[in-house]
Amino acid sequence: MPLYELALIYPGTSPEPQVAAEVLELQKKLSSYGKVEHVETWPSRKLTYRISGNETGIYVFVEAELPSAEINKLRQDLQMSGNQIRLAIVALPKNILELRKKAEAKALAVPKVEKAPVAEAKVEAKKEAPKEIPPEKEIPPEKEAEKIEEKPKEEKPKKELKPAPPPAPKKVEKSEEERLAELEKKLGEILAE
Repeated sequence: MPLYELALIYPGTSPEPQVAAEVLELQKKLSSYGKVEHVETWPSRKLTYRISGNETGIYVFVEAELPSAEINKLRQDLQMSGNQIRLAIVALPKNILELRKKAEAKALAVPKVEKAPVAEAKVEAKKEAPKEIPPEKEIPPEKEAEKIEEKPKEEKPKKELKPAPPPAPKKVEKSEEERLAELEKKLGEILAE
């Protein structure tokens, strides 16, 4: 049978004994469908967002081997009964138990750390004298000139700035009388045609 993980969230305000009783009832219900592998309960935690008006929740995770054909029936059964505010059922990879056992064995196997002989290292460091740095060799003037004459760095061409366009000529405002005279003149031309 495939392995499934059921994640349930109970209201954070629920008393712990009540949640424990519901988890035992859940285990009995799951046993009728398949085999319960692992149950983990987390204490009340703050939820990321409110769920059914609850700001805190108690998380319960159950891993069980269940028949695939019965998952929908089990989901409906769990949603109808119980005090949970959220329910999720997820199929786990087939080799999850093996991977988990390997990880636990690896975590338990603590490698032995050998102590380094600190005192001996200090004594050896003292015995070694610092190496003298040889004085720089004098460079003949010809070679020095060659170094100076190396290719100069290529400068990037600077973008030429375009001159700003000349400001537009300012319009001279005409008096009201002048504008009316122009309008009458245009009107006369239009009517004459």
